[in-house]
Amino acid sequence: MIRLKRYNCFRPLLVMMMLIIVTPSAWAALPTAGNGVMVPGSEDVRQMTGDVRKGRLYFRLAVHLARDGRFDDARRQAAIAWQLVQSNFGDQSPFVIPYQLHQAEIARHLKDFDEESRWLIRAIELMQKHLGENYLGMVVPLERLAELSTDEDKRLNLIEQAAQVTLKNSTAMGSGRVGPLLKLATVYQKRGQDVKALAYLDQLAAILGQPDHQHDGQSIVVHEKRAELLEKLGRNSAYISALEQVVHRLRLLWGADYPGLVVQLRRLAQGYETVGQLDKVESVLRQALFLAESNNNDLKAVFQLKIDLARFYERSGRDGVAGEIYRNLLKSLVKSGAYLPEQISVLVALAGIDTRWERPKEAYEHYSKALSLAVKTWDGQQSQMVELRQKYKDFLKPFQSAAWLAMSQKKRSRVFEIQRRLTQLGFDPGPVDGYWGKKTSMAMRQWLGELGIIAPKRFSKQFLSRVLPMLPPDMS
Repeated sequence: MIRLKRYNCFRPLLVMMMLIIVTPSAWAALPTAGNGVMVPGSEDVRQMTGDVRKGRLYFRLAVHLARDGRFDDARRQAAIAWQLVQSNFGDQSPFVIPYQLHQAEIARHLKDFDEESRWLIRAIELMQKHLGENYLGMVVPLERLAELSTDEDKRLNLIEQAAQVTLKNSTAMGSGRVGPLLKLATVYQKRGQDVKALAYLDQLAAILGQPDHQHDGQSIVVHEKRAELLEKLGRNSAYISALEQVVHRLRLLWGADYPGLVVQLRRLAQGYETVGQLDKVESVLRQALFLAESNNNDLKAVFQLKIDLARFYERSGRDGVAGEIYRNLLKSLVKSGAYLPEQISVLVALAGIDTRWERPKEAYEHYSKALSLAVKTWDGQQSQMVELRQKYKDFLKPFQSAAWLAMSQKKRSRVFEIQRRLTQLGFDPGPVDGYWGKKTSMAMRQWLGELGIIAPKRFSKQFLSRVLPMLPPDMS
């Protein structure tokens, strides 16, 4: 049997042809051949059978030569093969269709695309003449002819022809036959004709919605494209329905623990929030989060889902739950020692919650840490850095005076108390004004030296808080 790599849909036709050739009695039922020549007798049939077999071998040899790059030899063998087939069947017989497609395949290997187009056109014309306008075998040649065409309108017309043939044969259509409709929808989408593209995708969805296509991977692609177009057209309810179909079919095809579900569940949660179905958002996000954590191979996906969940709680007015998620997430990020951009985004989110809860000190600390990490991570002119600085400035506007004054006053009162007590002990910390200077630092070192305590290079806020209780109380 001739192996038709690209056009294997013609095997039934070739089988029928060979049966007629090898069965002399079958010729008696055919008064004339396709070209008007009288059908030969038994001896001629045997001769014809031998010629066809030779032609088949020559064609097979030509294909192999073309694949190996021996183009001149391939052309010679193809010419011999075609002469043998043509001499027995003529040009207009349906039996030459497979051999015309062989010629097209050889021309494709030879990179002679004009020649390939001519053979494809001749094969399609014979199919239409002998096998009908809706013969399913025309789909693949029509698609290939569309790929070869340089005229956009002609290409679109050929894809439409293939699509119409596909639709007419939809009841017997397998998963490999959705290509023309999918290509047609893609062409219309590229041309900006989204409504027309969606109409073809809806037809495909109806075909693939049949029970025998429930586990068909092509249906996932179709519903994903439908969801994309429906979102663009603002048809939110239909968009949600398409996403639900994608999730449902992924579970049918790959199982409930398929990692690819994470992305689709996240999209579905965003869609539910868009249409106001808030009761479903949390459930879907938690499903996606559980799946991402179970696979344990995509830490960024886990991080993003936790951020989505926390932001959902923020928008729902549940800042306490959101803050808890942010704090736990920040601990895990700090522990890992990586993901600096993610740490920055969490710190900014916590600062936003602190601002809403009128906790300026905590907000200031979170913004300060975020800015400190941003300097290490981003260049000062990057858009993220500029945006972060602007948020920091906006935060300072309503809270700057009160927050800074409170923190400054607390710090000054601590330093003031240390200076006063050091003075009473006989040291010279300079003016007792609440401002830490060189004299205060020197007096503190002298007092610590007398106690046998090694003074640090820099007196931090935490160190001074621990030291203050060690100083004698007010002796005045």
